[in-house]
Amino acid sequence: MIKNLLSKCNKVFIYDNLKRGYKYHHLLQSSFIGEALTYKRFRLFVDGNHPIAIPVENGYRLKGELYAINDESILQALCWFEKYPLYRKIQIIKVEVPSIGKDFNAWIFYTRTPKGKEILPNENGIVEYT
Repeated sequence: MIKNLLSKCNKVFIYDNLKRGYKYHHLLQSSFIGEALTYKRFRLFVDGNHPIAIPVENGYRLKGELYAINDESILQALCWFEKYPLYRKIQIIKVEVPSIGKDFNAWIFYTRTPKGKEILPNENGIVEYT
């Protein structure tokens, strides 16, 4: 199942504790492409110290980081960390990397059930886990 995911898309959008400077970044031994913004709208909640993105029409653009994944074991580690498919879902979305002026398709881990405290967007309507 995971091999099939990697064959569909080899990039992942990261918005949680896997970002640079966070506790679990070491699991993400992949090539950093740049800071990215989703086009799809999300609400962002924090349950304990773990952010949870929920896709909703009345949500906000989500800020995170884009990585290229070239190794199946990295994707397996991400699926384990995000508890996919037990608690999280995964889908391909389009993201913008403003620093290089390009759009990419990327996997995002998300859920449909809000839990914890909601993170509110900044003045530009962008929500980010910091």
